[in-house]
Amino acid sequence: MIPFELVDAALAETGRTERRVRMLLSRVGVYFALAPGLFGHVGARLVWQKLISGLAGPRVPVPSEKALRDLRRRIDVAPLKALFERLAVLLVRPFTPGTRSGPWRTVAASINAWSTRGRGRWSVSGAQRIEGSGM
Repeated sequence: MIPFELVDAALAETGRTERRVRMLLSRVGVYFALAPGLFGHVGARLVWQKLISGLAGPRVPVPSEKALRDLRRRIDVAPLKALFERLAVLLVRPFTPGTRSGPWRTVAASINAWSTRGRGRWSVSGAQRIEGSGM
């Protein structure tokens, strides 16, 4: 879970906070933009339903597909990038074997392994390009 304070800081840093009071806050938009990563097999309305399913209290209105699309466009990618930069930290030393492939740093791995005449072969997908970091 990403704390509200961190999301609000990313929105403020990127200038994506609301300029007027809206039904769908920018903070909600960040969580909505992240949710398809968890619920990628369903559409936007069902993602919204899953996000609000645990809320107690008064019934939360369901926005239209257009309102959800406009929300994603309004926040853009800048707050998500700012969140990633704050949350994606190296857990190992930069030159630990297996953490890089040239200029790419592994951030998520999907490993496919097979054997060819006793020699193991493998491939990893899911990397982030390291730009200007000197690594």
